[in-house]
Amino acid sequence: MSLWSRRRVLATSLLLHGSAMKGAQGSRFEQEAVKLTDELTGRTLDRLTDVKLLFHFPHYHHRFLTSNNRSLILGGEADGTRQIHYLDLRRNRTTQLTGGEGTFPYSATMDEDEKELFYLQGDGLNRSSLNGRGHHQVFRCPGGWRFTGHMSLSEGARMAAVVEVREDDYRNDPAAQIAARPQCRIRIVDLVSGKDRIAVTARAWLTHPQ
Repeated sequence: MSLWSRRRVLATSLLLHGSAMKGAQGSRFEQEAVKLTDELTGRTLDRLTDVKLLFHFPHYHHRFLTSNNRSLILGGEADGTRQIHYLDLRRNRTTQLTGGEGTFPYSATMDEDEKELFYLQGDGLNRSSLNGRGHHQVFRCPGGWRFTGHMSLSEGARMAAVVEVREDDYRNDPAAQIAARPQCRIRIVDLVSGKDRIAVTARAWLTHPQ
């Protein structure tokens, strides 16, 4: 496969090859790209994955496409739960990087060197290598609060900003959650020293700290 431009990657539908996929952490899947015509623009696209399963990019401001345009990070449901995956665009091969409950796939982001992955799962802020090995928790959300799934990584991967919502204010419905004006806060975590501090507290639904 030739190298893909960023425009081409971002225009491509990211839904996986359902007949072959029975995912688990570390599982790998290879599939052939299928050409199709976009109904709205008339452009020819390469569908990397099958419409039978849900796959998507992380949050828009995260680093999920490598600088050489050869691979990317995406979220999806290959095993029935929402997990984080690594897609090698040269081989058209997908590797499931996470497993278990509580993964926030939109939180996934690479460091600037494109060697490490940072993400939220359950009450943990985690880091691992991009090959899916060496997962470890660098910060744990304190009791009475929960992560919302929103986070950002600083230049050099020195700091992370994570958004927390008070447990009693949490709602499982997005519209109800915003209307409830929950108690939220943005916490800054020093990924080198392990120290942390509260930067912002508000009676409102906070998202996308940058």
